[in-house]
Amino acid sequence: MRTRSTVLAVVVVALVAASMASAWDTGLPTSRYLGLAGAGLALTRDASAVDMNPAALAVLEIGDKPAGAWEFQLAGTFEVAGDLDVWGANFAGSPAGKNWGLGFSYYDASPGSYDYSGWTVAYGRKVAENTLLGASMTRFDEDSWDETIYNIGGLFLGNGIDWGFMLNDITEETAPGMIVSAGAAANLAPGWTAVFDAFDISDRIDQCFGLGVEFAPKDNLAFRAGMFEGGDWSAGVGFKADRFSIDLAYVEMGDEDADDSIFVTASTNF
Repeated sequence: MRTRSTVLAVVVVALVAASMASAWDTGLPTSRYLGLAGAGLALTRDASAVDMNPAALAVLEIGDKPAGAWEFQLAGTFEVAGDLDVWGANFAGSPAGKNWGLGFSYYDASPGSYDYSGWTVAYGRKVAENTLLGASMTRFDEDSWDETIYNIGGLFLGNGIDWGFMLNDITEETAPGMIVSAGAAANLAPGWTAVFDAFDISDRIDQCFGLGVEFAPKDNLAFRAGMFEGGDWSAGVGFKADRFSIDLAYVEMGDEDADDSIFVTASTNF
């Protein structure tokens, strides 16, 4: 399996993998993170945390309601061009200022002759001043195969740099066993954020990375670019208007037999 395909397997639920043995990750990230080469373990603060790092559900940034009032986000992500034939939905919520949150996600994909679907439930809580932990359960389904895996995520809030990790399949229900990934997010300057994720540090399938940069010149506008190991790239843009957001991402597949993908995510906070 090519390194580029492995990265997509990590961030798009192994949709380009040739075997169900590779389906050890959870869910479909929203277009914001796909535009950042799949990186975001330490950056996510929205409904995508259900899949990327459940610990971040404890620090969701999806509203400005009074303390104790529930805040929610619903996001839908769709591949509008490409070969993966995938879509996903994420829902997350938390009581404002209470340092815990929960969420749910679902995805469906039919790349080539395969037909996958799955769902995840997740919970995150602040356990110390700058430390958050989360857990999730993911159910995968395919015509002749199904499995339930359990995952743990962590988030450490630093001075300008946040750190995150994800342990997928901690009970080793699938053939690759537990997959360890880690990442960092750094505020470089006002409006500039850099992210770096190392996927599959334990090298159970193929150790690889994603690197991304986001520039937000205004609160309602953001530009993104990412690079996968091997030189393939992604790019994206995001727009916000009151409680609604639209994000787009272009992902280079790096495979002569596969078309590049374009993803669109629509989300709303309430």
